[in-house]
Order: sequence, then C-alpha cells, then structure tokens
Amino acid sequence: MRRLMTCLLASLCYACTGIPYYNFENYHDGIYEGSGEGFNGLISVSFEINAGTLVYITVDHNEDAYIGGEAIEALCDHVQTTKSFNLDAISGATESSEGFISALEQALHKGP
Repeated sequence: MRRLMTCLLASLCYACTGIPYYNFENYHDGIYEGSGEGFNGLISVSFEINAGTLVYITVDHNEDAYIGGEAIEALCDHVQTTKSFNLDAISGATESSEGFISALEQALHKGP
C-alpha cells in the first residue's frame, strides 16, 4: 500500500497556488508560522528562512497517514528539494494539499 501511494504521489496532478514569490531569497529572515484547514482538521506549519535558505520546515496535522500524510510529506520534500514554494495540490489528497499550501501562504503573508 505504501509503495502504491508513493507511486501515486510521484504522478502528481496540479492546481496553482497563490504564493506570490516562489524562491526563499524573496523573503526576510525569520521564523514563519501559519495554518490551513485540511481534510481532518487544522494543518500548522513552521519554517525558518535565513540568508535566502530554508533552515527547516515542520508540520503538525491530523491527516490520514497513507493519503493526506503522504501528500504533506511529499509537498515538504518538494519545498526542500526544489528550494521553492512553487507547489501544486496532489490529486487524491486535494484537501490535505490545499490545507498545507494555505498554511504556507498564511505564514508568508504574516511574515516572521
């Protein structure tokens, strides 16, 4: 089942985000926090940007471990790997994805 979910997540279907700037260097240094509504409740994110680099990102959520949780993990990995906030929702876990993306958007709009 886990391998199937990984394969499904690898073949992502996308929907555009409202994050105005995608790269970390466009944001001030500091710790950012935000939250968004997922499929199973609130999704909270916290991340730090220092000198145009993402230091860490943490997520607290109650999403299903094999669908929403896998999607959030894949989105976090995407942010860290691409060094960008340019994200799209994952098909099959749309509400969880959108909750995570909304949490990022809120954090970025609030600022550090």
